Amino acid sequence: MSAGWTGSLRQRLHELAQWRPGASAAPAQLLLRPRQGGLPGAENPLQWLVLEAGQAVASGQIGVDGDGGPDTQWRALPTTFILPGSDVSYFDLAAPPGLKPAEWPLLLEEQLCVAAPQVEIGCVGRTPGRLQLQLADKALLQQWEARCQALALMPERYVSDFQLLPLPDAGHYRCWRHDNELTLILPDTGADETSARWRWLNWSADADLPTSCQTLQRSELQAAPGELDWQVLAAGASPELPPLRRGALKRRQAMPLSLLLLLAPLKPLRSALVALLVCGLAYLGAEHWQQGQRAAVARQQVLAQLQVPASASVERATRLLAARLDQQQAALGRLADLALFSDSVAGWLAQQPGLRVQRFAYDNNDGNGKAQLLLAASVEGGAAAVDAERLQQMLAQTMGIDLAAGLSVQLQDAEVPVRIDYQIAGQAIAQERTR
Repeated sequence: MSAGWTGSLRQRLHELAQWRPGASAAPAQLLLRPRQGGLPGAENPLQWLVLEAGQAVASGQIGVDGDGGPDTQWRALPTTFILPGSDVSYFDLAAPPGLKPAEWPLLLEEQLCVAAPQVEIGCVGRTPGRLQLQLADKALLQQWEARCQALALMPERYVSDFQLLPLPDAGHYRCWRHDNELTLILPDTGADETSARWRWLNWSADADLPTSCQTLQRSELQAAPGELDWQVLAAGASPELPPLRRGALKRRQAMPLSLLLLLAPLKPLRSALVALLVCGLAYLGAEHWQQGQRAAVARQQVLAQLQVPASASVERATRLLAARLDQQQAALGRLADLALFSDSVAGWLAQQPGLRVQRFAYDNNDGNGKAQLLLAASVEGGAAAVDAERLQQMLAQTMGIDLAAGLSVQLQDAEVPVRIDYQIAGQAIAQERTR
């Protein structure tokens, strides 16, 4: 026996001794991600990255005509589509046990600004008494799925930036800078046993960071030069990661040969296997009945939390929830109109050095917002040049409303020379303001 062969055998035995379950390398996979949030297009191409043993071996960007895509052998790899954080909303919510997926929209009643069928809701994490839910626009997902099919790419699952970003250490917050955006994970400083421990945010790089960041240390991730800006997240793309959505086409795995060989000697025991199967079916039936009972109790708890009568039919509960959603959308519309009114008046007031704000009031008790602004002269004669009719026309034109839409400008006495009233109707809400 040669010395070289003996050394090779010893090395092999040493490797086998060091082996532990779960120590095998991560399987190769193909990752896809849009360059930025939004719909597919020439300015938002699809980028790709191939991982083998946790290391990036190839990457690129697919053009409008389909050029620049991965090679054929890489297209056969398990494929994961990563949604940008700007296209996803992440919530950590308290939830009763046994809550069914069809009842998840009830937990998100206050967060949803569109009808539940228009969004894809996926559970990406569970802790005792809590659910981590992600939301994405269903039409956006369908367009990206169609784009992938046109490029002969078949994503098996859809995840988000938030899932790939590692959680920060104690006393830190995680920050990933890309393009002109920041993806943040912040500890919830006011959290208790009934609230979330973390907050997932997509933030503009030009805006001031949340105030809670001032007391925390920053743990930042940033791609190396020459890499895709999201390549730093690839390490978090574990195959066990729960998806927001499953792909339209799933891969089917054949039964391993080792399992077939294991089952071959069991043919004489067919009657025993049948008996075990019957017992298993009986157990599953009992478990299904218990889950139904727990789900019914959970539904009653959710309805009680939403103040919907337990005896209400599905149609009546749907109407009550729809009416409450309409009220919330109307309130959002009034706030948007109020912000537009404030911006318009502020723009005009910036050109009037002789005037200052004396009083601003907003009343929303009767369901219709009423805003009143009183302006006083900061110098003598400061309101002399104010033309009430012209100011009313200018504000109405800036806000895009009719002159008879509840906006009025009045010139008063010398103490309060200018008074502006604006009554916000709660019925006409622009659809864009509720998205």
